[in-house]
Amino acid sequence: MKYQKPFRVHDDPTKIYLRISIIKDFLKGMSLTNISKKENCTIKTVKKWVDDYKKFIDSKGKKITIPGVIDKDFNFYSKARTRRISIPFKVRKYILKKFSNKNTGGTDGISLNYILSQINSSAKLRRKLNFDKKISRSTLHRFVKHHFGKPYRLRVKPKLKKEHISKRKEFSEYIKSENIKSEDIFFTDEKIFVLEWVPNKQTNQVRLTKLMKRKLNQNDEEAEKLVTIQLPKKSKGFMVGGGISKYGLGKLIFCIGTVDSFAYKQALEYYKKDIEALSPENSQLFFQQDNATPHTSKEAKESLKDIKTLKFWPPNSPEISPIEKVWSFIMRKLEGKKIMDLNQLKREVLYIWNRIPKIYCKKIVEKFDKDIINLAKNGGHLKIMNSSSYNNYKLKNPAYPDKIENIIYNKSRMQKILEKKRKDAEKLLLKKRKRINKLKTKTFFKSIKNVITKKYRVHPDFITAVIEEEIKPYEDELKSYEKFKMVLDKKSVENYFQNLKQEKKEKMISISDAYDDEDGFDEETAEYIDSETEIKNIINKAFNKPKELIRGAIKKLIEKKIELIDN
Repeated sequence: MKYQKPFRVHDDPTKIYLRISIIKDFLKGMSLTNISKKENCTIKTVKKWVDDYKKFIDSKGKKITIPGVIDKDFNFYSKARTRRISIPFKVRKYILKKFSNKNTGGTDGISLNYILSQINSSAKLRRKLNFDKKISRSTLHRFVKHHFGKPYRLRVKPKLKKEHISKRKEFSEYIKSENIKSEDIFFTDEKIFVLEWVPNKQTNQVRLTKLMKRKLNQNDEEAEKLVTIQLPKKSKGFMVGGGISKYGLGKLIFCIGTVDSFAYKQALEYYKKDIEALSPENSQLFFQQDNATPHTSKEAKESLKDIKTLKFWPPNSPEISPIEKVWSFIMRKLEGKKIMDLNQLKREVLYIWNRIPKIYCKKIVEKFDKDIINLAKNGGHLKIMNSSSYNNYKLKNPAYPDKIENIIYNKSRMQKILEKKRKDAEKLLLKKRKRINKLKTKTFFKSIKNVITKKYRVHPDFITAVIEEEIKPYEDELKSYEKFKMVLDKKSVENYFQNLKQEKKEKMISISDAYDDEDGFDEETAEYIDSETEIKNIINKAFNKPKELIRGAIKKLIEKKIELIDN
């Protein structure tokens, strides 16, 4: 028998003991599947070590002892020298200090590339560390892996109580008894997209040892705490709603404010249109919704009487719904994009939604049937799927135009906007009245009359006629605005929203209460041009006596006066 290269034993003692127990179980005559269940590892691992064991048996069936790897009693030990990591002491200390936090290379934003660039390119740091060479990425990765373990991506997992598990089992039985399949359901949900926080798959990681990873597979509480992450508070963002079926996606719905019972009633009208468009011939899709408070309101129940709906949905079960995978797909596509404001984020989300391929919708909806079977098998638990296999799909041609068409609104939020609009209108009305009163003051008339009559010898009646003629358009503007204010006070929320332009509706789409209106103004004290010197400076530009030049000078004076009042 030819000598074969011995397999290297890892420094981790738990891994050595696992290999010993696998071979001993195999020698007792146990099957590969039973060994994997007993040792709580994959069949692939068992097969690997059993195949390696067979390599060290000769043709007569006798075991071969190899120094440094195997002895006569088949106990594993390692005399092999571990690979030396060529990093000086000071540099190692610097790296360990950077990775000393609990979430190393994770949510704190520290990554291998950042540390590598600092060590290799920062002249100040290199002088401090007394290091003139360069470190390769593989060397740094090997050093960090040796001390902290492999990186493990963080995930969000719902906490399940006994009530939730029992409801899940009940739900799987209900789907089976009614013989409802995934192709018969239209799944809906709402999602908040936040401007400040778009997770990055490279930095959103923690590092786990082999032992900790094995505990994670056994649903250990300590390991679960390490890999779960709490979402930040929402500040700047917007809320959308959408639906998915095996036959494609519905139109994306944007909400002004958050979705309440009033807004959800409007959304149901759009969902009904999507069900009609996506349902196959001679059949109607079942409508699905979760247990959010707007979904269980009286208004929602009344509007759902015309549609076939699922009787209930298990609480705290977002991973069962296929539309959650659509939201994660959109979040993955947003990674790495420099989004500066909310309007850009709205355009990007709508662009991705409209271009999600039908093949992707078909695959994730069909997985719902497998999840129902697994719920019954695993006692109400579901393994979180590997999202990388579902997020590699490329965007296709748009199914809908890239325009925000479906907009709903929160009633209390729209009421706040309308009240603010009324207050702003009242302030602006007072400002316009103040403007005309200031223009009609005696001091303003006298100062202009005195300068012009002395210098150009024009009759004062001509000056008064010109001033009144220039002030008249502003008086007409005041009258029309008074009428507008009266109409605005009588308007309801529904009428106000219907009369709004599409551009203003799109600007209002946000979860925050702040809304900057174009009609807003600053309440600052105005300066007035009552002094004769400033009037003389403007009138002196009219070099000759003609009345047209004097009229132009008076017009400039009034315009300047209005600017000062408005400021």
